[in-house]
Amino acid sequence: MPYRVPYRVRVPAELRDHVRLHVADIAKEIVTAVRRRIPAYARPLDATYTHALQRGAEQALDGLLARMAATDADTGPVMTTYRRLGHAEADEGRGLESLHAAIRVGTQVVWRRMNAPEIMDPLPREAVAAFGELLFLQLDELSRAATTGYEEVRLRSAGELRRRRAHLVTLLTSSPPVSLRALDARARAAQWRLPQRLAVVVAELDHEPEAGRETETGTGTG
Repeated sequence: MPYRVPYRVRVPAELRDHVRLHVADIAKEIVTAVRRRIPAYARPLDATYTHALQRGAEQALDGLLARMAATDADTGPVMTTYRRLGHAEADEGRGLESLHAAIRVGTQVVWRRMNAPEIMDPLPREAVAAFGELLFLQLDELSRAATTGYEEVRLRSAGELRRRRAHLVTLLTSSPPVSLRALDARARAAQWRLPQRLAVVVAELDHEPEAGRETETGTGTG
């Protein structure tokens, strides 16, 4: 279900308008802060790299604007961008700490920028709370999207996905049966839809099967 901010007060239109008018400037401020505070991103300036950082910041702000207009807004494109950023971190052999730190820095920049007295003082307390709730919700979602992308690459590169699927097949044919809850959890981890039916095929092989493939070739789903 879409997350809904637990406040009855909407974020005022004037606050959304302020963010919208200054998206490019805020994004540049985020990029500057990230490069200054996070060593992994303090590499020499490169047009492609700088554009990627700027675009990532702008996408996050676009997602925030959508949420400010409707708390159940579709932020799928923004999450896709941050999944891809997670992919890039894994491809470059880095951990997630720097990317997560960059997301936190970006959130801090937005909060500091919007928390200026001339912007926030005229607003009711509930509106400020609603904005803060949205901001920290997005921090959490961007971090989770980046983690998802990172783990996708790790699973592929390490062959972990194939091993998880082989283990799932073993569980499907085990005796006594494994609980449906456990199977469902394993299926999600293996990125497989749990089959409604299972068929077992026995065949005589002329050669020794590869390690880990005996179980896979011995079953079929329907």
